[in-house]
Amino acid sequence: MTPPRRRALTAGALLATVAALAGCGDINAGTGAETKFISHMAGTPGVLAAEGFMSNDLPFNGSGDLIVALDPSADEQTLDAALEHAMTFRVPSGVHVYRLVTRMAGADGQIDDLDDNTPGIRIETYWGEETDGVAGRALDLSRVPALYSYDEQLDDLFGDDPTSTSHTVIVGETDFPCLIVHVVAAIAGTDVTDISAQQGDEWENEDLSCR
Repeated sequence: MTPPRRRALTAGALLATVAALAGCGDINAGTGAETKFISHMAGTPGVLAAEGFMSNDLPFNGSGDLIVALDPSADEQTLDAALEHAMTFRVPSGVHVYRLVTRMAGADGQIDDLDDNTPGIRIETYWGEETDGVAGRALDLSRVPALYSYDEQLDDLFGDDPTSTSHTVIVGETDFPCLIVHVVAAIAGTDVTDISAQQGDEWENEDLSCR
């Protein structure tokens, strides 16, 4: 039989351990941060939806991207403020956010979910960096006719080479697909030869060679 004093010490040690673990935060830190981010963005003018692509790497640790879908009918100033508000989110201890992903429906569609297969505009920004120009670029791209999807992806996950960016475009039904690609390049501020372009949709498309 365990002596009363030893039982008391054992119970005290267990309580101390539980208290210490509770102080660490959410055991599912990644998805917990996503939930808090959704609450942070709730009711923000110009924001249609918010979520995250977060993993629970270890107990009390997590990593991934946070995502906002912007309303293409809102004005640029409202959307700028929405992205600035997103960047004020206080990331919980033990969680690393790599990027803020800005989504917007294109000219021919509406975003009804934030799955990567949803067509439209997708622009990545390193977490904590300025979002100046992102909302305006997304708005301009959303108004390009026959633009099925645009994806501006940061190639370096950790930001060691912030200039390394990939641009992928899918053009919908039009007789002048390369004209659309040239318009997109001008809005994105990149050379048309740096854009990987196809015509069709995400299920069936053909490569374009635009110069």
